[in-house]
Amino acid sequence: DESFSGVVASTTDGGVTWTLESLPVGSAALDAISCPTASDCWAVGQGTNDVRSTMNGGATWHAENLPDTNLFLAGISCPTTSNCWAVGADGPLGDAVVLATSDGGTTWSPQTLPPGTSLLRGISCPTASDCSVVGTGALGVVVVSTTDGGNTWSSHVAPGALGSASGSASAISCPTVSDCWAVGVDHGHATPAIMRTADGGTSWRIERLPKGIAVLDGISCVGTADCWAVGGRSDGTGAVLASTDAGRHWSTQRLPKRVGNLNAISCASTSDCWVTGGGGVAIAASGTGTSAGGSSGQILATTNGGMRWRSETLPAGTAAVRAVSCPDTADCWALAGTSNDVVILPLGATAPPVITGDRHLHDRSDRRT
Repeated sequence: DESFSGVVASTTDGGVTWTLESLPVGSAALDAISCPTASDCWAVGQGTNDVRSTMNGGATWHAENLPDTNLFLAGISCPTTSNCWAVGADGPLGDAVVLATSDGGTTWSPQTLPPGTSLLRGISCPTASDCSVVGTGALGVVVVSTTDGGNTWSSHVAPGALGSASGSASAISCPTVSDCWAVGVDHGHATPAIMRTADGGTSWRIERLPKGIAVLDGISCVGTADCWAVGGRSDGTGAVLASTDAGRHWSTQRLPKRVGNLNAISCASTSDCWVTGGGGVAIAASGTGTSAGGSSGQILATTNGGMRWRSETLPAGTAAVRAVSCPDTADCWALAGTSNDVVILPLGATAPPVITGDRHLHDRSDRRT
């Protein structure tokens, strides 16, 4: 991924058209994004000190001021336009880190975590006070959570093989303060897993999955019954699993041909979801959708709960799509890469987006209160 430049792909018409918004030349590829509204997004990456944000729907992006210049961040969740939490590590092999802001990114502060957590990957915050983070500790998958806005954090070890030295986790989705689902893998048996809690993390159970799934990397849940998880099959093709009964049963959804491994998903409703993967193509599910063109990456989406899918063409040159966040059924933001520094204007724009590390140099429409 180091040969690619980071960009953000966006749609404001439910995926009918996508545009690319460039980030500064030399920016590391970003890995996670969270958009509480159609105007406000934060994205993080594993390049040094990489947090980017927009307050005007992508017209301008700027770098956040973080308390440490050696942070490698892998996940972010913003339940409101003021509150965000970012997770990762202090350096490539450093201690686990959680950063929090309650003023829309003007200031970020490190959180004090329980001992024994070495790598944090995914985070989900259903409210400004409640967050759950998945990561890896000495005993395998660990879930670290707060119910008081980060003043205190508690940790829970995952059940079964995920709670052993061979377990790891990559993503978590918490639609309520009590209900969370997380995806991971038991490396000892080379099998993926989904674990679920209905009591705020006090207890977890491993879900039974269909056969033939080799890896799961992303999950998104809407309410307490509907969840989708994405990854890949043992033959290298992409896979989307769906449950409409709180995880008691999971089924494999039918996808278009030539879909590779999928890595992230965001569901704006029980009908509408978008999925990213491959080297970077867009796929959306719709009863009247059209087939994809010749883009190299992948995004999958549905407007009918995954009953049918279509492929959407991304701008030429898109080389990788790593993450997606859809605050509503019309607006989605995806993190991508380009192989040739393509810059496509946002819809309706007349000039390229302004990217700066100085919050005082933004366009007038980028107002921070």
